[in-house]
Amino acid sequence: MSILRTWLFGVMAAAMALSILYALVPKGALLTIAKCTGGLVMLLVVVRPLLALAPGELHLQYEEWERTIQQQTETYTAANQQEMETLIQEETAAYISEKAAQLGVVCHPEVTCQVRDGVPFPVEVTLDIPKNTALSQIIRADLGIDEMHQRWQETE
Repeated sequence: MSILRTWLFGVMAAAMALSILYALVPKGALLTIAKCTGGLVMLLVVVRPLLALAPGELHLQYEEWERTIQQQTETYTAANQQEMETLIQEETAAYISEKAAQLGVVCHPEVTCQVRDGVPFPVEVTLDIPKNTALSQIIRADLGIDEMHQRWQETE
């Protein structure tokens, strides 16, 4: 903001100085030359900030901002992926617990997810109860987790 303020102050100062100069110069050929010269000075004052810019600096700043945006996007994507995986694990475990309760069994499953095409899918479940055939079939049919990826507590 200070750059804009400095530029605007310079334009106003040049305009005021030229106005005073035009008032002091007598009419005639000298005033015409003063106005022509004053117009060029005013043009230089207006475009001076553009002349001071280096195209290389703008390009470097763009690349820096692009890199920062890319890093933030990757960070947010990873955080979103982790949150989604946690949510899917919790919801899948709650679903299995609910189905077990309908069968009269109390269990606390732990679900493991694997990312496929950017989306976490439940691929393995560990249960703290001995194998229940009916619950195993529900897990296989509803969640697509085959019996090889169902871990049951061994009976003693």
